[in-house]
Amino acid sequence: MASSDVSALLGLLAQHTPAQPDSIASQTPTLKALNDGNSLSREQFLIYCSQLLQFGLTDAAQLVQQASVTTTSTGAPAAAPQPSNALAELVAQSKNRGGGGAEDTATSPSTDSQQTRTKRIVLETHSHDRPARAAPSYTSWFATQHKGAVRGAAFNADGTYFATCSADNSLKVLDVAKIHACHRDPSNATADKPAIRTFYDHQAPANDVAFHPNGTILVSCSDDMTIKLYDLQRPNVKRGFRYLQDASPVRCVSFHPTGDYLLAGTDHECVRIYDVQTFKCFRPSSPPISELSGSITKAQFSPQGSVFACVNSIQFSKNGKWLLSCGLDSLPRIWDMGSGRVLQTFEGSTQRTSCINATFSQKDELVLSLDDSSNSIVAWDTKTGQVVERVGSLHANSMRSVIASPVDSGFVTVSDDCRARYWFSEEELTDRE
Repeated sequence: MASSDVSALLGLLAQHTPAQPDSIASQTPTLKALNDGNSLSREQFLIYCSQLLQFGLTDAAQLVQQASVTTTSTGAPAAAPQPSNALAELVAQSKNRGGGGAEDTATSPSTDSQQTRTKRIVLETHSHDRPARAAPSYTSWFATQHKGAVRGAAFNADGTYFATCSADNSLKVLDVAKIHACHRDPSNATADKPAIRTFYDHQAPANDVAFHPNGTILVSCSDDMTIKLYDLQRPNVKRGFRYLQDASPVRCVSFHPTGDYLLAGTDHECVRIYDVQTFKCFRPSSPPISELSGSITKAQFSPQGSVFACVNSIQFSKNGKWLLSCGLDSLPRIWDMGSGRVLQTFEGSTQRTSCINATFSQKDELVLSLDDSSNSIVAWDTKTGQVVERVGSLHANSMRSVIASPVDSGFVTVSDDCRARYWFSEEELTDRE
């Protein structure tokens, strides 16, 4: 492609991209290099074609595609580009970061190094020619049963235990190592049961549960308008050692990474923050956003603890740079925390009869969610947004939530069929052995 053609394409992008489009070509080293007439790879052609299609410029996209390499390295025809706003988002993000397409380092590399690094980030995060990541083959290893619908679950920080909460007012704590032992030898299930603790202290359905970062305290919340804390170091005690009274049913709880604060969402539109040492309650000074009025069903601190977020389903990535949300449209989305832009939307699941929920896998490589229509668990590649696996849930009723382990491929599903199921990857088990 000639330099004039690239310049024309950049001009088209400048006409349609917000955030001061008059200086688009100079915002990132990659775009500047392309505008100077440098050669384009097939992946870059696809990104440019996709952006033109997103703008509705079909003829221009076809011209660019005709000038590019149209076959793969094996000789097969290349996949047709799909409309995407990826390039415009990259340009805007680059401008927000001050003109650099990659993270700053301690030293300032040469311009060539910056161009190479920026190009690599573009290809790794937005290439339409990238194959979907192979998902682990998940199987259900264990199911624990309550007397009522299971409403929530949570792993502790090192993934050695998980807890469940139920509409029967009770909580259970399960030992993951014992689940693995039972899977290897089912005869262990009777002699060494994975369910090691049960708590009975709520007077109404328990809605959520969370572990303190130090692993010695469990917290739960309930429709009885209380938050209760349990000492896991006292094996014979089945009730909480401290409770907090609210004026509304409490829907969700989450500890600050330091363990010093507890975040709680209720049927009131304002989130609560409790000091764990004094149990004083604080509320944000700014009024709640009118569009978010009503019950707070999920609230969580970021991994660094500097911010928190509230929505139907929310989770921060491990590096704190991305936010995974899921709203009433059932579409999980990943947001860039710096720019507030949507980086990826995941289609292929519907959640109408159950709680809306999505979660990152342990390494943030997959997004897991639920599909009511097929009663299945859906896994997407985080970067491409492609569905890589669907697994039948084995639950006899609607699933409410999926919760991923922080240390491996394991996850837990909870359901209105009164069961919580632990899932794991046979491939990961083989690799360990």
